[in-house]
Amino acid sequence: MKRLNIKSTLVGVLGTLTLAISVNAIALASTEITTIDTVENIECKYRQCDATAKSTGNRCKHCVSKSSDYQCYQHKP
Repeated sequence: MKRLNIKSTLVGVLGTLTLAISVNAIALASTEITTIDTVENIECKYRQCDATAKSTGNRCKHCVSKSSDYQCYQHKP
């Protein structure tokens, strides 16, 4: 009787662990998707750099360091 009880307990624990791992994997995947979506919407203290990257042609994603700046440290003239 005790062996059967230990076996069923082990099966239950393994099933719970498998479910927990699956839920964590799904949560991690949704976090990655959210991160990718928020890359375009950058929150800066003052504003986002208005320069265009030469290599990609996309807008620079850096933030300016002063309220009077319009370009980041890499694109300042």
